[in-house]
Amino acid sequence: MKQALLSLLGVALALSGAQATAQANSNATETRPKTCLVLSGGGARGFTHVGVIKVLERLRVPIDCVVGTSMGSIVGGLYASGMSGAEIEAAFLKTDWSALGNEKVDRSRLGVTRRADDYTYPLGLEMGVAADGVSLPSGVVSGGKFEQLLQTLTAHVPESIHFDVLPLPFRTVATDLESGQEVVIQEGNLYEAIRASMSVPGLFSPIELNGRLMADGGLVKNLPVDVARKMGAQRVIAVNIGTPLTPRSELRSLLSVSQQMINILTEQNVTAQKALLGPQDVLVSPDLAGFSFLDFARATELVRIGEDATKPLEAKIAALGLPPAQYAEWRRSQASLAREPAPAEFVTVSGLSVVPAKAVLEAAGLKVGESAKPEDIQAAIGRVQEMGDFERVSVRNVRQGDDFGLLIDAKEKFWGPNYLRLGLDASIDLAGEGSVSFRLGHLRTWLNEAGGQWRNRLDLGRINGLSTELHQPMWLNSPLFASAGAGVLSYKKSLYLNGKAVLTGDLKEHRAVLELGAELSKQSELRLGASRKVFRATTSLNIADPLEGILVKDLTLGFTENEVYARFLSDSLDNAFLPSSGQRLMVQLGRSQTDRDPADSKIELRWTGAYTFNNHTLWPALRLAKARSSEGDGASPFEMGGFLELSGLPNGALTGSRLGLLRLAYLNRVSTLDLFGRRLLLGGSLEVGNTWETRPANGYAKDLLTAGSLFAAAETPLGPLFMGLGRTAGRSTTVYLFLGQP
Repeated sequence: MKQALLSLLGVALALSGAQATAQANSNATETRPKTCLVLSGGGARGFTHVGVIKVLERLRVPIDCVVGTSMGSIVGGLYASGMSGAEIEAAFLKTDWSALGNEKVDRSRLGVTRRADDYTYPLGLEMGVAADGVSLPSGVVSGGKFEQLLQTLTAHVPESIHFDVLPLPFRTVATDLESGQEVVIQEGNLYEAIRASMSVPGLFSPIELNGRLMADGGLVKNLPVDVARKMGAQRVIAVNIGTPLTPRSELRSLLSVSQQMINILTEQNVTAQKALLGPQDVLVSPDLAGFSFLDFARATELVRIGEDATKPLEAKIAALGLPPAQYAEWRRSQASLAREPAPAEFVTVSGLSVVPAKAVLEAAGLKVGESAKPEDIQAAIGRVQEMGDFERVSVRNVRQGDDFGLLIDAKEKFWGPNYLRLGLDASIDLAGEGSVSFRLGHLRTWLNEAGGQWRNRLDLGRINGLSTELHQPMWLNSPLFASAGAGVLSYKKSLYLNGKAVLTGDLKEHRAVLELGAELSKQSELRLGASRKVFRATTSLNIADPLEGILVKDLTLGFTENEVYARFLSDSLDNAFLPSSGQRLMVQLGRSQTDRDPADSKIELRWTGAYTFNNHTLWPALRLAKARSSEGDGASPFEMGGFLELSGLPNGALTGSRLGLLRLAYLNRVSTLDLFGRRLLLGGSLEVGNTWETRPANGYAKDLLTAGSLFAAAETPLGPLFMGLGRTAGRSTTVYLFLGQP
């Protein structure tokens, strides 16, 4: 405790020194007009602010205070905290902005059960359901990753301070979403103040700060000149990068219309603030034609444009500069901030209603008696966010009496713990055969403190079905688990001959499953299971009668199948549908018995991998399977056919008790489609394989079918979209168009 008190005393002395230095700076400005830098909002266009700051530093222009809104608050807050223009530029250039927009947790950080959901629910949309109806998140992204970035960039700034003690006094503007009032934030945690100011409605979720729900400050004051005046600014350097109104011809989407509404509000308040500028002030208006607020990938260009925008004003700006020695003295006089971590005497969690505090503490991994460095804090926040239960997470220093410790402030998702997820598959081929499958999934998390889950699934379309499952770890974070499930399915099943459907029937399946398993690692598991399935099939046969001609006869079959199996699964693919790295391996051994046939022993192996070099990805796959009954070969339990499984054949066109398939596919990333990192790819595949009832007399190699495909694939908000052409030599050619899993 003594060491903690000494550390707190050190912080207090640092702040006291900062205040004294700020006073010294104030005295120094008495000999010249107080100059304030005002930076407007405008999304990625705000990278131009960095270019302007670099010019101000080159021309040795002293800045006495900074005010920013939205993106301007990010750049302005970092500048006020002591970072130079070059340091801000370097930090922005090494940031993966698309990763900040895509808040889906990296698959490498997920357990096997959650990874499997990617195949079933590719939309990624998560909704909540409760007694009062269905609810949605308040933004496309929660902003959690963005907040992590801000915490990292401001790790040198002490917590809960007045922003006057920063190297440059700072203010940021946000909007009270409930009242619509302007909120000027002047104290607290710097990263939270910045985060509140840049909460673009509909894009980033608003955050609660000091009891108020905060949204983007651009709604009320995008160029806050009057805030600078209230800070005593006699001279203002204002940088306006607001997005101009979009022409009618380009208002074609929900996003463009929503952005236009925001632009209308911001342009009105910017005009009013510009009127407050006088002849002694400087207004920098970069030419940003052709740049949108989402062009984060063009940071280098935008910084350069910011530098170029000052050239017509360079003489006026240079007149504000100081001689080299005096400017150097001004820089040395700025406060220096440092935050040294102290050993935590306790680690606690904010009040939670659903998630056990113990689960959060174990995920965070912060230890009592250890000093948590900024990188430790960020890693802990990341691990808690990966749990999938929270809107936002922060870790802060707190005191309980005389003790110093850490508080993990985790805000649970208001739309949980009952979640709804959607899946959609749609396809059509050259023959005009198409299908649509819709899936609605329900997940109830944290049934108990061990992390029990209740999963339900409704299928409509090509397959109709309803299933339920209870998944129960043996204890919190236990690698051992048990699951029990039941369901009913109905679908059409075709019988193929030489790749052509000769008979189609309706199949209804009732099933019950019990499994015991162990997570061997985050990416692999082993399951032992037993299932019972009851089938009922109905079809119609055309029978030729010499007297009555063609007769249609309905045929009904029913049987029961009991199976025991062991399944090993390892999945490290970075993307369930269009991977660029990792592997997926599934090996299953089983023995099944029907009430009509001898027992079958089965073994199946499925493997796929992805290896990327720049924009080029090799995507190989291997599938092998064999079944054998107690009386000889198995009863054709394996199916093959369709896109990337002998492309050109219909799905399930080949059946047999033995199966072999080897595929080599290639993907080329053509472009990145949006802020969320979605890709457009071109690809092709070569495939060889077949199915057999018995071992061919001349060997398997002489009986192989060859196939290939050419396709384009895009990652869309509705899941992966594929368009392509597939051909199996000597059999058939098919044009594919489908959404969802290939």
